[in-house]
Amino acid sequence: MKLIELCLTMAYDAKVNYTDVLGSVRYWDILIYNYLREKNIVIPQKSKSEKSEKYEGAYVKDPLVGMHKWVMSFDLNSLYPHLIMQYNISPETLVSSSKKKDGLVNKILNGEIKNDTDYCMTPNGAFFRKDKRN
Repeated sequence: MKLIELCLTMAYDAKVNYTDVLGSVRYWDILIYNYLREKNIVIPQKSKSEKSEKYEGAYVKDPLVGMHKWVMSFDLNSLYPHLIMQYNISPETLVSSSKKKDGLVNKILNGEIKNDTDYCMTPNGAFFRKDKRN
């Protein structure tokens, strides 16, 4: 199938190491960089940024050990990206004001808000705006 010959040709054409051909991101980064360099276009360097806030990750429930009846397993394709799009979860729509969050949480706990159409609350307590689509 001449896969080794293909890898060598791709590495030579893109001016990359042989192992970079086996991935996709680094290979395309270098191809784009070389193309822009030929056009005398300079790419800004990557900037390192410090995270100002930390967010809790996913929750993993401890398993109930033992034999159980009627157990099912579902494997949903691309579930996280679809949920992120459905609930408009992104850094741009995050409600960061703690005063706003406290007011929303109190309204939810008091039953004043049952189906809030302006905000989406995640299980870790983060709120996201739904009026601005990304």
